[in-house]
Amino acid sequence: MVIPLAGQQRWLFAGSALLTVVYLLLAAREFAASHYAFRPDLPSLERAVRLTPENADYHHRLGRYFAFVDANPQSALDNYQAATRLNPHQARYWFDLASAYQVLGDTSNQTWALEHAIETDPTTPDVAWEAANFYLVRGDNEKALREFHVVLENEPSLAALAIQFCWRINPDVDMLLRDVVPPRSTAYIAFLSLLMTRQETAATAKVWAAMSE
Repeated sequence: MVIPLAGQQRWLFAGSALLTVVYLLLAAREFAASHYAFRPDLPSLERAVRLTPENADYHHRLGRYFAFVDANPQSALDNYQAATRLNPHQARYWFDLASAYQVLGDTSNQTWALEHAIETDPTTPDVAWEAANFYLVRGDNEKALREFHVVLENEPSLAALAIQFCWRINPDVDMLLRDVVPPRSTAYIAFLSLLMTRQETAATAKVWAAMSE
């Protein structure tokens, strides 16, 4: 059957109108979800997730509400899991998931989530700092030192505090110079300041020598 030109135009118009309606409905849904997601109450956050269940950020926001306001770690865990499934490329989602596992006493899954966070963003100082402190609390000193090395390489403002943690973990100047402290002036200066404050004369001399190389 040959559809007359006028009929073809009517079909094209109807199709375009339908697409426009669908687009407007989707846009309205997104707008409403965004409105609810930025309101700090549970009903609004839950409504945002219901409207756009494919939005990882809304699940994450709801998870944080359950974790920090409602004190409901299992519900927080469920939403963090959804967030990481929908967007596995956000280190923050994995960190919060690790925190939820920690609260629930699930050490193996806490480690698994933490490793995912580091894999997702291995060189960002904020990520490394949080990871280092996670490992430090758990007593995993080797991994904590590895992450403090990332911090020292990339964030001068945290050098002094990172060096203090490193020295507390292992006060071995040779090991720290070899494996943890990068050849950065800010890291060396922070290390020197700590050692001189503690009157570690021999260790101070070794750091001076490393700076001169």
